[in-house]
Amino acid sequence: MFPKKLKLSIEEFPKRSTFCFRGEKLSLKRAPNRHEYSRFGVVVSKKTSPKATVRNWVKRQVYNFLGKHLGETPRGIDLLVVVGGHIIETNSDTKNALYAELEKGIKAL
Repeated sequence: MFPKKLKLSIEEFPKRSTFCFRGEKLSLKRAPNRHEYSRFGVVVSKKTSPKATVRNWVKRQVYNFLGKHLGETPRGIDLLVVVGGHIIETNSDTKNALYAELEKGIKAL
């Protein structure tokens, strides 16, 4: 379970941020924060999938990955994951593709 304290609402994310990774299905934006811990936000647009169930599944998968890899992320940043690739099915192949891109993005931080 991902701690609520580490979730970042999209409205709180600063407008001036830097892209640190751009992949095929997602991109990562980072900005410094004033906390001792990192906060994470996830945006999944309707272009990704018109179905809310698919968009929510993608968000859950991203938060699940981030929860497992909290120790690998630097402290004191706000990280926004923007999912932009078209996702039709919610299966293990899609999940593995998301995880692989997230892993590359976390290493790029």
